[in-house]
Amino acid sequence: MTDSIIQPDMFKLPGLTKEIVLFFNLQHFMFFHRRVIGSKIKSFGPAKRFHWENGPKKITALGGMIGAPLAVLIAEFAMASGAEVIYSFGSAGSTGEEQLEIGELISPLNGYDETGICADYEASNPVQKFTPYFDVKTCHAITSVNSFFRLTRPNINRYRASQIQLIEMEASPLNCVINRLGNRYHPLFVISDRVTPALEWENGGDTDEFKSGFELGLDLLTGI
Repeated sequence: MTDSIIQPDMFKLPGLTKEIVLFFNLQHFMFFHRRVIGSKIKSFGPAKRFHWENGPKKITALGGMIGAPLAVLIAEFAMASGAEVIYSFGSAGSTGEEQLEIGELISPLNGYDETGICADYEASNPVQKFTPYFDVKTCHAITSVNSFFRLTRPNINRYRASQIQLIEMEASPLNCVINRLGNRYHPLFVISDRVTPALEWENGGDTDEFKSGFELGLDLLTGI
């Protein structure tokens, strides 16, 4: 890739721990801050940050970066500030014919990028390979998109033909950029909504099942 004239280390940002957790949704970030009794929340570029301690280990959480461009920007800043192992936690929709349950925790094995970010970074492989870290159910593939309200029935059929079971907005571009720079990325998702066999949308984001799965995801993150 051609060297950019703008590099993330040109910006004055605070140093981070080697392990960090990204929360795309700022509300999820705030929930986790209360769970681990984190340090005072401060700014990190356009995102927010705090740290918490797990025994002798200190870990940083960053939050508020919905969408691939902002998530990748924050990841670039984070790696320039010392991060080497990056986890993320967010919600995803189930698109597959195999019906994943609302509230299930999932780690993807493969990722497709429909945001254009991987092309910007001149990725040679259109399929991103994930390395599962959390002891949860895996799915064959996830796709990352730009537009939440452009989930069409033709696209759903295309995803199902390609065994793409999850849809979200950040993971595949993050994997592309983080791996390109020699670091590790481990995403974790909780199912918040799904497409039924009749190609209708079912929103489960306010259900007890989602809330229970979300809490289990936070529990896993406290133990990294």
